[in-house]
Amino acid sequence: MKTERVFITGCGGMLGNAIYPFFKSWYSDVLATDKVVSEDWLSELDVRDSEGLQKVFIEYKPDIVLHLAAETDLEYCETHPEITQDVNSTASETIARLAEEHGATLIYISTAGVFDGEKSGYYSEEDTPHPLMVYGQTKYEGELHTLKHCSKSYIVRAGWMMGGGRRKEKKFIYKILQQIGEGKKEIFAVDDKWGTPTYTYDFAMNLFLLLETKKYGLYHMVCEGKGSRYDVAEEILRVTKHQDITLTRVGSEYFAEEYFAPRPASEIMINAKLAELGINHMRPWQDALQDYITNHFADYVNVDSETPEKEAFHPSRKDKIQDENFTERRSTFRKDYPSSVDYVVHNGTSFPASESSKKAIAVNMSEEGLCLYVFDPVSKGERVSLLKHPAGSEHEMATVQWIRQEKSGVLKAGLLFQQ
Repeated sequence: MKTERVFITGCGGMLGNAIYPFFKSWYSDVLATDKVVSEDWLSELDVRDSEGLQKVFIEYKPDIVLHLAAETDLEYCETHPEITQDVNSTASETIARLAEEHGATLIYISTAGVFDGEKSGYYSEEDTPHPLMVYGQTKYEGELHTLKHCSKSYIVRAGWMMGGGRRKEKKFIYKILQQIGEGKKEIFAVDDKWGTPTYTYDFAMNLFLLLETKKYGLYHMVCEGKGSRYDVAEEILRVTKHQDITLTRVGSEYFAEEYFAPRPASEIMINAKLAELGINHMRPWQDALQDYITNHFADYVNVDSETPEKEAFHPSRKDKIQDENFTERRSTFRKDYPSSVDYVVHNGTSFPASESSKKAIAVNMSEEGLCLYVFDPVSKGERVSLLKHPAGSEHEMATVQWIRQEKSGVLKAGLLFQQ
């Protein structure tokens, strides 16, 4: 367990939902903040409050600062430029100055929206930004402030974000899933806007690897590949097996009244500098999307479809989805097991001491078992105790069924609950 203090701003959103449990599993002291406290692990902090920020740096003394806080709704940014400027630009300058003053390492999360979309190929870190809208301009200013005022800093640009789960997902993917859930027989998606999806959980793991390098600077961190909004919607329908829904191509003007903010035609990026360091472990966006839907929205899958499944966590998962109580049970189960899981290897004679617990991240759960990203070696057939409350004695026994190594180098293990 690492001893550096980690301070996270804007941690209540989609990306924070993935970053917090991952960094909490590696660092013993994490202060997660947001202007809206929606989780019991969050503390209230508006990054526009410069005195509040200064107090955190003086009293908490962070070693690492993950600056996620931003106004990201493009239409809101266009109609509220002063607030957007304060949050995305001015507050970022304040944080950069404070990080430098207190010797902290700063990670500033930026966006593909800093580009104008005129390039025909992939944008790399060498391309010069030219934002079209208030959001992109203020985020670019935040980049410049970070580079100018903090010597130990990373600027990490993400693409089309996905990975907030049921409670946090607000982007394009969830809008398509909502329409599937509502029983729509025709869905419209634009085919003139291109980008690169970014899976928050892969992003969190790759961000940790980048932080370990101490190679400060500007990086792109997106999934492999490219696609239009139409392509992403088409893949969602394939994964959920909804060939019964018609997907219709439209131009951006179709949604112009609702989405009036200027948007670049292309936000396609490539992780050139991550590749140079040998740590580009971001998966193809299609694989990440399938993983995301399978793990978080399995009940959206059309079980009546004759399309064969690629892979299921458990052979009976399809039967569970047909069960009318599946959604409610799955939701309840997810509340019982947070993303960050403590476990101990069972010696077979007595309940292991909680102080010997190890950290893992739950990425898939069902009634029968769960999948974990584990960071310490485990063996097939090994019995472990999953601690619902690490400080207490309540636990659940499980057996390791399989182990495989992901491209990121992290081990993924499948555990079956003991009845």
